[in-house]
Amino acid sequence: MAPDTRLTGPDLWTTLWGRVALQFGGNSWTWVLSRAGGLVAFALLSFSFGVGLLARTGWARRRGWTGWMVVAHQWSALLVLAFAWLHAGVLLKDRFVPFRIDQILLPGRAPYAPFWVALGSAGIWVLAYVLLTFQLRRRLGERFWKSVHAFNPLLFVALLTHGLVLGPDTHAFLGVGIYAASLSWVLFALGVYGRERATYRAQRTAPAASERARRTDKMPA
Repeated sequence: MAPDTRLTGPDLWTTLWGRVALQFGGNSWTWVLSRAGGLVAFALLSFSFGVGLLARTGWARRRGWTGWMVVAHQWSALLVLAFAWLHAGVLLKDRFVPFRIDQILLPGRAPYAPFWVALGSAGIWVLAYVLLTFQLRRRLGERFWKSVHAFNPLLFVALLTHGLVLGPDTHAFLGVGIYAASLSWVLFALGVYGRERATYRAQRTAPAASERARRTDKMPA
């Protein structure tokens, strides 16, 4: 009779946790949790960025999707902030590269890869500032809030670079899948947004061009 090799209870949990740890490039629970939080934060950031772009287009209005897209954009941005702080906060307990609170909060103070870590910490501060100005947009004015909101593309690029350079899971199956899906979604949203903007501009300039042509035709030879 063959021995029973099935895993149950604590043994099953230990084996699964070990596989997750290896997938993320280490066996420290802080490292695994930090990378998981970072990947989830980036996926949510990509979703928020893309859905925010689409909510401003006629493509969304024609489908009746503008309302839920605006709500999804706002709430997913808040979740990005929560998971980003999880990603950074657990490093205070990491034994391999211990961080102090000032090294996490202040860009350039990290003991490891300070420039690339600074991209992440600065990006989180910018995101927090964008979310704060959104809550105060009626007091600050729509023009000021939109000018702050214009930093979102730079924020996305900074956090993408932070993850690609520092993430040990960048070449792992799970990491590649998350980055590929996130970037595909953002590129799709940018494509739709760019096409809608081009159509809108063409519709605005067409009447003016027709009027100029009409006046030219009426000019005496």
